[in-house]
Amino acid sequence: MKKSKLLTAMVMLWALISCVEIRAQEIQKVSNDSIALQEVVVKAARVVNKEDGKLIFPSDVQKQRSFSGFSLLGKLALPHIRVDEAGRSISATDNKGEVQIRINGILANMHDVQMLDVASIMSVDYIDSPGVRYGKNIAYVIDIHTRRASSGGSLGFNLTNALTTKLGSNDVYASVNRGKSQLNILYEQTYEDNKASEYNENAQYLLHDGSEYQISRKIMNVATRNYGNTLQLKYNLADSALYVFQTTLTTDFSNQPYTSNEMWFSESGKPAYPVYRTSKGRDFTPALDLYFYHQLGKHQSLSADVLGTYIHTKGAYYEGEGEPYQYQVDGKTYSLIAEAIYENRLKPFTFSAGTNLNWKYMDNQYLGDVVSENGIRSLGIYGFAQIKGSLGQFKEGTSRLTYVAGFGLSNQTYRQGDEEFSFWLCRPKLTLAYSLTSSFQIRLGSELSQHISQIAMISDTRIRKNSMEWTVGNPSLKPNSIYENWVVFSFSKPRINTDFTLDYRINRHCNLAKYTRTENDQFLYSQANQPHCNMLYLTNDTRFDIIPDHLILSVNAGIDRFFNKGDEYSHCYTAYNYGGTLQQ
Repeated sequence: MKKSKLLTAMVMLWALISCVEIRAQEIQKVSNDSIALQEVVVKAARVVNKEDGKLIFPSDVQKQRSFSGFSLLGKLALPHIRVDEAGRSISATDNKGEVQIRINGILANMHDVQMLDVASIMSVDYIDSPGVRYGKNIAYVIDIHTRRASSGGSLGFNLTNALTTKLGSNDVYASVNRGKSQLNILYEQTYEDNKASEYNENAQYLLHDGSEYQISRKIMNVATRNYGNTLQLKYNLADSALYVFQTTLTTDFSNQPYTSNEMWFSESGKPAYPVYRTSKGRDFTPALDLYFYHQLGKHQSLSADVLGTYIHTKGAYYEGEGEPYQYQVDGKTYSLIAEAIYENRLKPFTFSAGTNLNWKYMDNQYLGDVVSENGIRSLGIYGFAQIKGSLGQFKEGTSRLTYVAGFGLSNQTYRQGDEEFSFWLCRPKLTLAYSLTSSFQIRLGSELSQHISQIAMISDTRIRKNSMEWTVGNPSLKPNSIYENWVVFSFSKPRINTDFTLDYRINRHCNLAKYTRTENDQFLYSQANQPHCNMLYLTNDTRFDIIPDHLILSVNAGIDRFFNKGDEYSHCYTAYNYGGTLQQ
């Protein structure tokens, strides 16, 4: 059974889902200030339009019917957002980029969302037009604002285990509040132990002499076993009117004792014979995150965040097709991400400026049939300035015109052996939204950003996939620019919200697949900077409250059109997608 089927089985046929939380918090003793909202008591509309998105106030009924942060976000049915409560993940339905999660303005992970006390959630800031301050490849931002208790604590656990296969994720977490301090601890254990069904693969290769070479692979008895463990400790010290300090220590350890399969392999004119493939690996990843926020008077603030990560990976691979092929890898990766942001909430607009540094060093040592040692150093520096504001208002308080305008400048340097480059890019972004009425809005946007290749594709390593095919890194790959324009038509009423989005993206000199046949008939797959890959998206997201707070219908549909132009080929592709949920 393929992994996608296993995940479906986990979602649809879970043997046990237990989410129990014992709360001893004294809600009446909450602090007098709220970091994000300064204790504003909201009695107006549930959704408030902002310059860069929407501010949503969950109802008491929604919070009472939600058992986790994922459950509540699912009930909000945010446009273009897919919430997987069972798998504990949040993603974009239109695949435009990543969804960044924050809690009270601080970067958060899926464990933090799981541990949220739903009763403490005051509002959700949904940013569907992130400004330049959020960096590259961020399509949407969800910032959850909470009210923290001054005393008490909570204890909870979540058990998710599939019925038809050995696949599950179980965690236990606790939180203690005392005065201005809060301490959280979480432990998660995951496992996967399954055997997949058989499948066939037939391949034809056009050889150097013009003849065709056929290979048939019947893959069976696929077995995979994985174990994962995560421990997270978090300490938060906050005087919400003045400062916030938070430190988070996370350690991840995963072990894959084996992945193996048996395959009947046949070549042109030869009888079939059995071959085997096996792999195993483990990795250890500790990370330390330090965050500090300071309020400078009534309108200004300064925040800084530093994240250090170490990844140690060991693995081994054996492939018996043709001549036996095997290798071992010992990899170490060090990374440091630092960010500082200044914000000034002026009367006509909000001004923010900041800088981001991203440093990484990767050292992979290969033994066996892959003899390679490559050290890759990369450094990214990014600076930005941005303003956002609004002009004019309807009687209901909705702004007629809102704008977000920003400018960023980035530099990406890279060095591997004798290969090195330095790539500069100006990154402007502008979003304008005009409301024809208090219910109907048109939003226009334009952005210039960049894409950086995955480390695996710029490595100088060459690894065999099977007896005929190889994957080869290309150290000369360069980042490429992305020019994107979009228009969004939105209609919003208390019981219905719908968005139509038309988006066109131009990827110039982007990384596209390149296949090369050698004189000894080896087929090499790599990537190279080629003319373009342009994309056209047309999507719709609609939410209808059949029975407000009790029965909600959410549907989405889209058409994606891709235009690829390579050095030696061109092709187009159209994809159709749709989905929907009905929630109580």
